[in-house]
Amino acid sequence: MAERDTLARKLGHRGPAPATRRPVPVTEVRQVTREVVETQPPAQSAAEIIRGRHAQLQDTAKRRRLARYLETGRVAMEAGDYRAAAAAYEQAARLSPDDEEIRQKASEASSLALLR
Repeated sequence: MAERDTLARKLGHRGPAPATRRPVPVTEVRQVTREVVETQPPAQSAAEIIRGRHAQLQDTAKRRRLARYLETGRVAMEAGDYRAAAAAYEQAARLSPDDEEIRQKASEASSLALLR
C-alpha cells in the first residue's frame, strides 16, 4: 500500500488511495463453481463433435450429388438423350431410394431409351 501511495505522489495524484479488493473466500468460489457445473449441459467429447460434423458433411455431399444427377437427367431428357437421362436418374434413385418421383423418372427415361 505504501508503494502505491509513493507511486501516486510521484505521478502527481492526490487524494485517497484507491480501494483495495477484498479476497473472495474459497468456500464462495467452490459454491459458484459447483453451481456453474451443475447448470451447464454436459460437454461433448471431441470424437462426438467430429462424428457429428462428419455426418453433416456426408449429408451435404449426398444432397449435392443428388441435385447434380437430377439436373443432368433433366437436361438429358430435354435434349432427347434418354440413355444419359436414364443413367443420371438411376444414380439419383440410388442416392434416394425412397423417393418415388425419382424412381418414376428413371423408369420413364429407361423406357424411352429402349424405344430409341
